[in-house]
Amino acid sequence: FNSKADRMRYLILRRKTIKVYPYAKMAADRLDSLNERLEKIPNKRAKKKYTKLIQKYIEGEFSEKLKKFTRTEGQILIKLIHRQTGATTFDLVKDLRNGWSAFWYNTTASMFDLSLKKGYDPLNVKEDYLIEDILQRNFMSGVLERQKPKIEYDFYDLTVKWMNSKE
Repeated sequence: FNSKADRMRYLILRRKTIKVYPYAKMAADRLDSLNERLEKIPNKRAKKKYTKLIQKYIEGEFSEKLKKFTRTEGQILIKLIHRQTGATTFDLVKDLRNGWSAFWYNTTASMFDLSLKKGYDPLNVKEDYLIEDILQRNFMSGVLERQKPKIEYDFYDLTVKWMNSKE
């Protein structure tokens, strides 16, 4: 790191990423199982009803924990959900509920300086590269349990790019 402040930012980002990753992993698992179940449901009305039922269950289970997240932890969670599922949080809400709900969720999130449309892009965003670095190091050390992401990056290529970058 170029300075003590950069190192401190990295350590804070590491703590927050380690805290948030299990929720993104769980979201990806739940989404996969939800999609499998939805494929077995024959009509659209029953699918919507089932989706609402699952949403209420998940809200009841996690809303208190998620409300305690800081703004930056929320931003990291949104990025990690994109990494693990391959779709932005906005797109997931739009697909599972509807565009109107996604719009209002995103509008509400914007009051907290969050965007559900924000993606995970370690090729072009240094913070996302640092998150990927934190994840890879913690997978290797056994602190976090690895889950195959829907969006994969060659960590070696990312490291070479960012080491040669002036940022």
